[in-house]
Amino acid sequence: MRLTGSADRRLPVPAGDARLALRVANTCIVLLAVGATLAITVLGQEKAIADRRAFLARQELLGREGQRLPIPPPASPDAPPRELLIDALIRARAAEALPDGERREMLIDRAEQESIAVTRSRPIWAEAWIVRAFASTLKNPKAVDVTRGAVERSYQDAPFLRVGGIWRVQWGVDHWAALTPSLRGDIVEEAVLLGRMTGEMRAAIFQIARGTPAYPALVERWHQLRARDIADSR
Repeated sequence: MRLTGSADRRLPVPAGDARLALRVANTCIVLLAVGATLAITVLGQEKAIADRRAFLARQELLGREGQRLPIPPPASPDAPPRELLIDALIRARAAEALPDGERREMLIDRAEQESIAVTRSRPIWAEAWIVRAFASTLKNPKAVDVTRGAVERSYQDAPFLRVGGIWRVQWGVDHWAALTPSLRGDIVEEAVLLGRMTGEMRAAIFQIARGTPAYPALVERWHQLRARDIADSR
């Protein structure tokens, strides 16, 4: 129902309201543009991380087959920490398989720089400290104090790691005499927990420790937990 003939005519918008509406519209456009740009950036970063992770998996497979390990172009120094850490591990692994020489030194230096950058930006990331320790021991195997510090720091953030843990156990067993009592305890505890995961892992852990000064402590702790398991099952 029409009340008057003028009811269909739109009321004029005051100039101040029009300018406000325009500013709001412009702000919305800017926010949408920024949001779209951020989304594209994040997607690009995630793809780069996924690509480098896939490269790492391929490198690991080739290493098991005894083939030469490929080396991708380095990550940008401004890359996200996750990408930098994967790149550091790729280069450290490749360096480990090379004989002494300039190429090996360059890879180790880059891996060390990237891992240090990651631990500075994410100081509570245990995996980053493990990669830093790995690069450190490749650069100078005799600098045990430096590597030990990184390993100890990694245990503060993650007492147990399914993947990085096996490297910590191996390194700890190899440098048992240089470890503090606290770090020895961390190594043994992680070794036992890893060994309890699967039969294959148990065999690998005992193979690593057998014949070393760490073996008695590992066996003692293993039997302690086994006895507790038996008591709990009664």
